[in-house]
Amino acid sequence: MKLDEIALKASVQIVREGPAAFRVMRPVEPLRGRIVSSRASWFGGTVDKHALRTLALAWAFAARSPGTITYLPFDTEAADSEVAVLDLVLIHHALQFKPSRWKRIRGRLGPGRIETIALPESAYRGGKNPAPSHYRENRDRVASVVAANTLVLTGSRVAFERDLANLRDIVENGPAEKAEHPERHLCIDLAERLIHLEYIGR
Repeated sequence: MKLDEIALKASVQIVREGPAAFRVMRPVEPLRGRIVSSRASWFGGTVDKHALRTLALAWAFAARSPGTITYLPFDTEAADSEVAVLDLVLIHHALQFKPSRWKRIRGRLGPGRIETIALPESAYRGGKNPAPSHYRENRDRVASVVAANTLVLTGSRVAFERDLANLRDIVENGPAEKAEHPERHLCIDLAERLIHLEYIGR
């Protein structure tokens, strides 16, 4: 399935905290899979076909939505009970959101308004390859913080768009490859290899 053919049913809500107000978008259905922390300052996990599609759409949406917090909760009931599964939040840095506020914002979420989100083909075109991270002028990087059992990623549009070409490739070509070679390890690295996700099909 082409990425621009995917539509996501999402809950959209304005959450107020003091004088501030934040628009939060989250899928109606939680993602199946998991993201867990490792001991080496990176995060690993697994996603199925539907979670991968949702992640790709949400990643592109976050890049183009500087006024919205994109919240991707994982289905903890489907995960290993002995593993602490992290949810994922994607935030454009223009929002200047402090991750320490996330727990309070999440606690105020309600049903919200149900919307269907679909993006044009142009939204999934990948950006330029990242400059070497040791260059001081390279500021378009994704910052990560774990807050309230959530991996909060904050970055510019450029930073998020760097991963779109790879996301598009695995979403559109991964299912057929996995069906033909079920034993093959299919994976994707996101946010400058901060996150490593294995595609498990289904």
